[in-house]
Amino acid sequence: MARRIDAALLNRVGRPCTWERSIPSLNRLTTGHIDWTEGTQDRGYVYADPQTIKALFTSDNRNESFDVKGSMERGTCSMTFKADLHIQPQDRIVMQDLPIEERVKVVRSATTSDVLPCKHVVEIIALETATTSYTYGADFLIDVATDGTSTLRWIAPSPPATSTPYLLTCTIKPVWIVLDHGFVRAFGPAAKNQLLKRVTLQRDDQAIRRA
Repeated sequence: MARRIDAALLNRVGRPCTWERSIPSLNRLTTGHIDWTEGTQDRGYVYADPQTIKALFTSDNRNESFDVKGSMERGTCSMTFKADLHIQPQDRIVMQDLPIEERVKVVRSATTSDVLPCKHVVEIIALETATTSYTYGADFLIDVATDGTSTLRWIAPSPPATSTPYLLTCTIKPVWIVLDHGFVRAFGPAAKNQLLKRVTLQRDDQAIRRA
């Protein structure tokens, strides 16, 4: 059980997050290797049991800034949370406020919708091809599933042709992956006196994604 003073601190200055537990995939190919793409798997894990928590975020020792936009663009950071949360390596953390800006290239599909390469889209700032700019609400809409999958749905009378690339500027909720076991700081012999835990997180984007 968390100390009341720690719970009060997190409630006052902590940032709201969704914590998702990682479960290693048990689906294997005939070769014996894990099927990394089956179903809802991500990086070889299935994520389950989402819980809303509050945590403190700080920059790591490489002096990469943690700014008012909510997250470093690349690299790692530290997260401090209640001692009674059993957050483990490879668990996923999604910040629910302070979205960051992202620019991605999307190639128009043959259907009326395009699944975006970035998840948890909050707002579309701009969408443009080499010749045309499109407007949210008039030309397209965004659907975001419970797992964060974001789909752009075209409603324009003349959307871009199939295979046309376009540049999407949007804001997203930062997604992080837990890298290590929680650092435990004991305060006396009883579990109820255990201080806040801390883990290292790494941004889950295309630049750091591993097979």
